[in-house]
Amino acid sequence: MIEFDRVTKRFPDGTKALKEVSLTLPASRLTVIIGPSGCGKTTLMKMINKLEKPSSGDVLISGRSIADLEDVQLRRSIGYVIQRIGLFPHMTILDNVMLVPKLLGWDKDKRKKRALELLELAGLDAEVFADRYPLELSGGQQQRVGVIRALAGDPKILLMDEPFSALDPISREQLQDEFRKLQKDIRKTIIFVTHDMDEALKIADFLVVMREGEVEQTGTPQEVVAQPANDFVREFIGTERIERQRTFNLQQLHEFRFLFTAGKAAEVLPIAGSATIEHAFEALEASGSSLLAIELEDGEIVYAGHRELMQAALAAGKGERHGQLS
Repeated sequence: MIEFDRVTKRFPDGTKALKEVSLTLPASRLTVIIGPSGCGKTTLMKMINKLEKPSSGDVLISGRSIADLEDVQLRRSIGYVIQRIGLFPHMTILDNVMLVPKLLGWDKDKRKKRALELLELAGLDAEVFADRYPLELSGGQQQRVGVIRALAGDPKILLMDEPFSALDPISREQLQDEFRKLQKDIRKTIIFVTHDMDEALKIADFLVVMREGEVEQTGTPQEVVAQPANDFVREFIGTERIERQRTFNLQQLHEFRFLFTAGKAAEVLPIAGSATIEHAFEALEASGSSLLAIELEDGEIVYAGHRELMQAALAAGKGERHGQLS
């Protein structure tokens, strides 16, 4: 758990980037901090690894003030992923991933084993990618390496500053999906900064909405969209997204059977076709399963994961509810 206790940040020019922020971020969850440019979201995140330091107030990790921790030691214990990736071009992918474990004093066999495991976990075949150099990879592949390099030292906390914003829309959506799946496996405390509301709603377990150095609202994406705290939050989310959220509370899964897959699957969570889309999202997240087995009104079983539920949500927002399997 990460706590901000009345944190204020003033820059030398007098700018007040953070104003008495008190906030608790849950452990082992993916928290997204979102807001317009200049709202203080990146400054707030950088307080956690002391790249920025409070003018007043305190930041605590697991109840301990980070002011008592040595800067370099703290940063080595926290993963950090940025938009520019920051891979070393003269080092192979394997060496890039092994860098932090090496700095932490891991022996060679241990750090190589960890790096190879992470490459496979990120969908990068170690036999193909381990000996390549960063410039031989696509932007999306480089960003995958950036994420797993930040995880290589097995940190409890991972900070991510708009890591996917420079990618093309298709690569970005794919990485968002893969990152959600990865988080289900690793269960880290992740702080993710973005200005993209669609990205925030898609990946977040917990949402922090900021404006002008202050926190306007916190909660799950469903809570924030269903009950915006004020006009700013409502306008920042947007009318279309709010209307789409309302459909989650009304429309049932069997209305979207045309989006789901028939056939057999293992390790799934059974759910009734009469369940709402919102309930389906909540059940999938809570169970840790990758698929739902949806029993339709006629007894047929179809399967849906996070991607298919998102498609159903988008279809609901557009009023597409009548497609049927033959």
